[in-house]
Amino acid sequence: TWVRLHEMGASARECGMVPADPEPVLEKLARSSRRRLRRPIAWTAAATVLLAVIGGSHFHSTESSSVYATDIGERSAVALPDSSTVELNTDTELTVNYSSKSRRVILRRGEAYFDVAGNDRRPFVVEAGHGAIRAVGTGFLVRLKTHELVTVTVTEGVVELSRAADAKSDRPTPRAVQQPPTLGKGQRAEYD
Repeated sequence: TWVRLHEMGASARECGMVPADPEPVLEKLARSSRRRLRRPIAWTAAATVLLAVIGGSHFHSTESSSVYATDIGERSAVALPDSSTVELNTDTELTVNYSSKSRRVILRRGEAYFDVAGNDRRPFVVEAGHGAIRAVGTGFLVRLKTHELVTVTVTEGVVELSRAADAKSDRPTPRAVQQPPTLGKGQRAEYD
C-alpha cells in the first residue's frame, strides 16, 4: 500500500496536480487541523467536567430506587450497588431504595436471599409484611408467605427484627429503651 501511494504521489506531481515542493501546503494543512482539533478537545473537556459535577451531585443527593421481579418458575441473582447481592426465588418482587443514610429493601412478595456487605453508617433493612429485618453484615433468607406471615432464616451473622414502622426511621433506637430481638446463624423466626 505504501509503495502504491508513493507511486500515486509521484504521478500526481508529474501531472502538476501537486506542487513539486508540498511542504508549504502540508504546513498550512497541519496548522488548520491543529486549530480544528483544539476546539473539540476543549468542548470535550468542558462536557466531561460538567457531567462529573452533575453526576456526582446527583449520586450524593438523591435516593436511587430499583424494582426487581421474577416470574413463576424463574430465579434471578442481582448485584446491588454496595456489593451486596440478592437472589430472588420464583414469583418474587422487591424494591431497593438506597440513600446516603440507609439501604432499604421492600419485599412485596415471594422469597429472597440476601448476602449483605457490612456498612455501619448505612444500615441494610428489609421490610416484609409488618416487620423489618436489619442486617449486621450477614446472609439471610426472607420469605413472605402471605401479606401477614413472614419467615426469616439466618445463614451467617446476625439480624435484628423490629416493626416496620420502627425501621423507617434513620435514627437508631436507644438500646436502653428497647432491645430488638436478634437471630444468629442457624436460627429461624416467623412473625405476622
